[in-house]
Amino acid sequence: MTALSLSEALTALEKRLSTSSAEEVERVLEEARALRRMHPEAVRVLRLEAHASLRAQRWSEAAEVFERVVSIVPTDGAALAGLAHALHQLGRTAEAAAAARQALDYLPHAEGVRAVLGGACEGNAAYRAALLNLRVGRLSQAVRRLQSLAQANPDRLDMRLMASLALWRVGAYIVAAEQCMALLNTAPDVLAAHVVLGDVWHRAGASSLASWHWSVVARFDPDHSEVRALFGQQTPAALLQGRTSLAYGAEHTPQAALTLNLHPREEETPQPTPSWSKAWLPLVDSDTHEEVNMPQMPAEQVAAWDSLEDQAGFVELQDFQFSRSEATQWQPAPHEHRDMPDEAAATLEQARRALRHAKGQQLDELIATLERMRARTPDNAELLTLLGQAYLRRGDTERALATYQQALAKM
Repeated sequence: MTALSLSEALTALEKRLSTSSAEEVERVLEEARALRRMHPEAVRVLRLEAHASLRAQRWSEAAEVFERVVSIVPTDGAALAGLAHALHQLGRTAEAAAAARQALDYLPHAEGVRAVLGGACEGNAAYRAALLNLRVGRLSQAVRRLQSLAQANPDRLDMRLMASLALWRVGAYIVAAEQCMALLNTAPDVLAAHVVLGDVWHRAGASSLASWHWSVVARFDPDHSEVRALFGQQTPAALLQGRTSLAYGAEHTPQAALTLNLHPREEETPQPTPSWSKAWLPLVDSDTHEEVNMPQMPAEQVAAWDSLEDQAGFVELQDFQFSRSEATQWQPAPHEHRDMPDEAAATLEQARRALRHAKGQQLDELIATLERMRARTPDNAELLTLLGQAYLRRGDTERALATYQQALAKM
């Protein structure tokens, strides 16, 4: 028996699923469920089980697992398409139509999805245009328009997430973190939001809180393969430094690439499912690996999409007009002791050193001291950040998050 990593085991099962018979689908589904028992929250395992359940025509089970996948990766077009098909088969037509319309924003040419809608919908062209602007480097326009779309569609978690990712990409870390925290209040398991928050806290020097978000990421993506697919070359290095290798005993014979095909025919050749991550990551030259901020489509098509956005009545948000040179203003400067008397600043520095080893009663006394300081200087972001670290060290996650959120608002 060969010991495979989790990623290798999943890749092998995905390849088997794409060309397997009905009997083989059942075996793949059984093995996927065995992997899920070992990693019940790993999104790639969930996605495999969902697709296998769909192939096995277990509509209720497929819908349930696809919904779980979308709660972790709300921008997964293939999962949304699978969810739409399963819900349609269950007769839940309104829910199926909503999922199908959302899926078309990422898979605009998926005929199986159009079949759910009766071929009458083209998806949200304004949203796709905003993603295009982001990809080709028209960042100020992309951020402004994604923010406007997110505000106009608060129930679309994927739009809210993409607006946050756009802000993070241009270096507006504080605003991006605020929006990710608001998103997690509604949907606590969104993987990309945890990646962004982990990166922001790491940049701010709040290593304990960053580690907490990295631990959440590890639950959903143990080998970081999903994060790499979502973030590409922009994957935070601090996250990958803690990468672990997980091995599983399995015997698999890879055959062909996984494809989502809602209406398969024997003569069709499997095609790989497009990755939604291409929709927001910058274009990269395959030879130089440098960003290419030029559209890879006719100029008239880009102009046509821009026209669609303009017709949608976007709100002008001047606060989100960024350039790369302006982005640094959003990065918190550690240990600046802003708006704090010298004596209090010295006390804060002592508290910072004490926190490295404080525990038990000493930690409680340290928190009490910081709370007294907060009563005198409630707007000091550095003090609030340190207090959040202290609460996190004590295990009081709710107070830590609330304090960090206050710190973000003051930075």
